[in-house]
Amino acid sequence: MHMFKMKKYTLNYRGVKMLIQHYNYDQMFQTYMKDDFMKEFFEDSNVTDTLNILNSSGVATNFATNVVRVECSPVPCFYTSMSFFDRLQKESIVRENGSIAKCLDEFYEGFTIADELRKVGRK
Repeated sequence: MHMFKMKKYTLNYRGVKMLIQHYNYDQMFQTYMKDDFMKEFFEDSNVTDTLNILNSSGVATNFATNVVRVECSPVPCFYTSMSFFDRLQKESIVRENGSIAKCLDEFYEGFTIADELRKVGRK
């Protein structure tokens, strides 16, 4: 199976820039354990020593804080196969190198649509 990486140039949530980091978990997990799992995740020394956040200047700094409480909510998931993303490449939305194909700017309900992925999202 041909795999590709999708590049996202800016991650912004409510004006806060975000940094993506990956961690592996190789133990049993059940949904009812989600709150304990997340609390233990943020208390784990492997995480606290390496987890970074971006400060207001966009510089990565260590998260280093004591977590008092964690709240989790499930993320709806309709697709559990990566084959879903193959369509993005077949439809020329994502290039073979993983970059999102750009298009001429269009404006829709106050938003600028500057790439093929956003153009699909407005339909």
